Amino acid sequence: MELEKIITWILIFALIMPTIVLVSTGTAYAFGGLDLDDNILNILKAFFALFFLGKMVGDKSPTSEPITDQTDNSAIQNGNGEQSSNSTSQEEIEPDNQTPSTESEDVTKDDGVEIIENEDWTEMKVYSLSRDEELMLDLLNKERIKEGLNPLKIDFRLVQVARAKSQNMIDEGYFSHFSPNPNYGSPFDMMKKLGIDYYLAGENIAGAPNVQWAHNSLMESPSHKDNILHPDYTHIGIGIVNGGPYGKMFSQEFADLVN
Repeated sequence: MELEKIITWILIFALIMPTIVLVSTGTAYAFGGLDLDDNILNILKAFFALFFLGKMVGDKSPTSEPITDQTDNSAIQNGNGEQSSNSTSQEEIEPDNQTPSTESEDVTKDDGVEIIENEDWTEMKVYSLSRDEELMLDLLNKERIKEGLNPLKIDFRLVQVARAKSQNMIDEGYFSHFSPNPNYGSPFDMMKKLGIDYYLAGENIAGAPNVQWAHNSLMESPSHKDNILHPDYTHIGIGIVNGGPYGKMFSQEFADLVN
């Protein structure tokens, strides 16, 4: 009977732990489960999937709790380092008109992208989306269409930023909108390094075992959902890279691009 009580309390604790973490950490948060070596807890960890989410806010709502850009402390970063009061819809930037970057990528059996290490992420080659990235784009745009919003168009420069960000988080073992590596910095810094001009820009980051899990988790978080359904965004880059503690690392780079 005593063992049954212990197991019952362990189950209760494992169930409420994600809620405690969510409430206590705000916009960028983590579900970490339990880190004990007991066999029973290891089994529990397998049943309670682990994921974490982060959002660089691209939302004007006063009810959100943004992680702000370091440059100007505004919730929305624009090309002038100022908060934008309005935005202009942009035409699609065709991939054929873009100068391809020059680092290579591999697609593994489960279709997660693996970046071949290079000294300069700005030289990465990006020609297309992986199947995982296409799936996430499809799920995301279905959510926008349901809300009467225009679907987001792919910009391969933003994909380059997203993949580099996901890979950098894996390589350097951090989870944040701001890289400790000065060659990366914030997502806004990365966009500027590629010469991406925008009215508005934002970022969601996540770690999860698969695309559906990551998408559902982002949509269940009001602040991350705000980025996905932001009416002013016109383009997106998605970078999904194999690795990290939860199997795959996800970055979504949103922007309302200047011509």
